[in-house]
Amino acid sequence: MAREISGNWDIVSISNLGRFISEALTFIEQNPSWLEESGFIPSIYWYTQAQLSYLTSPSVVEMAFYWVCMEVVASTYIDESGLGITNKKERVNRFIRDRGYTGGNWDFLNGVVDDWYQTRNALFHEGKQLLSVEVLKKRRQQVRDFVSLVLVEMLQRQQETRKVELANQIRGYALVN
Repeated sequence: MAREISGNWDIVSISNLGRFISEALTFIEQNPSWLEESGFIPSIYWYTQAQLSYLTSPSVVEMAFYWVCMEVVASTYIDESGLGITNKKERVNRFIRDRGYTGGNWDFLNGVVDDWYQTRNALFHEGKQLLSVEVLKKRRQQVRDFVSLVLVEMLQRQQETRKVELANQIRGYALVN
């Protein structure tokens, strides 16, 4: 996948970056156990692996690493909430719903999550991918931006107008079904 096709978008607007860093560092300093308890540290490991994979070549491996990052955050949330959901895709779906990524702006996630999960399973368990290259390009961009948003919002909730912008941006990738 050519890098110029993949695009790059800021999740935290540049005008908010200083405040985001300051608030995030203050939050972490005041809640030192949060990094482990929330699943943030292991999720960042997988996020970093996805980023490194991109530097080599944007691929389904990168996409799968982003999905695993999402699984870690969702699983930690489900376990801490005592919800007893064991299916990984259902854990992610419940996390998404509980975190408010639902409704008109986020409706597109229903089918997109299925594709992310299917790609991760096909790649890691069967060693193949089932979606077309065009769909994979879009899903890769969507999972990258969505996971980035989730991690940012663990440290600082974004304003609703910004989340609508991001939802539209992420949905906009979904030109191929």
